[in-house]
Amino acid sequence: MVGIEETLNTSGWGSLYGYVVPERIYKDLTNQILNPDHILAKIGLMAWGAGLRAKGVSQYSKTILSPVTQIRNVTTAAAFAMAQGNIGKGANIFDSLRLVRDDILSKSSDEVLEAEVREIQDMLIQGAGFKQNTSASGFEALLGKKASDIKGLKTVSKGVKLAEKTYTGGDDIWKIYNYKFEISKLNNAMASASPTQKFSYLTKDLADFEKTQLKNAMENMTPAEVAKKYQELIKDRAASTVRENVPNYNKAPDII
Repeated sequence: MVGIEETLNTSGWGSLYGYVVPERIYKDLTNQILNPDHILAKIGLMAWGAGLRAKGVSQYSKTILSPVTQIRNVTTAAAFAMAQGNIGKGANIFDSLRLVRDDILSKSSDEVLEAEVREIQDMLIQGAGFKQNTSASGFEALLGKKASDIKGLKTVSKGVKLAEKTYTGGDDIWKIYNYKFEISKLNNAMASASPTQKFSYLTKDLADFEKTQLKNAMENMTPAEVAKKYQELIKDRAASTVRENVPNYNKAPDII
């Protein structure tokens, strides 16, 4: 009769022998993984990388480098504003266009406007879980190196980077518009609300301990400081609404 110690040693499972696990875990435990230095693994990784890069080039050319897609990106995003009921005097689409245009062309000499664009963009991407990498263009990411390191591509890279900023600007136009409209709606709604109602609505997404800390802090503030804090909370709420209802690639992980 085979002893239990001998069974454990020959089963290959050691102390896990005899345990029942979900099928997914069983597959993870029994999958064979090639050594990354193995020739087959290297060939597989090279093929996979080439396929992903080809896919990236295809998608990049059909979106960033396509004038039709650029136009469609801006015009169809107007539907998000309509869906939110953001039509009327709450915001001015031409202000959004001007801000985005100046940002794309780097023509704004007004530091206040530049700061406003940066603030709005930061508000709209914070909390999404991912940060934008503005140090390199998508074109350079596809190349796997800086365009300036490749002879003859520096000029091309400038044009491509402008196309990328324009594509991002297409999203920003309506995000900024909706953001300002949401702030306007909230200010109108909060005008007749009591301090308790304001605090309850604007902090409803916060954890209980965060609400308690904020409430205690606001009790020691001057009226002017309290009013300023409520404006910050209104901006946070407006940004959250836009992030959830005007989706774009900012909310997608880098791998996607």
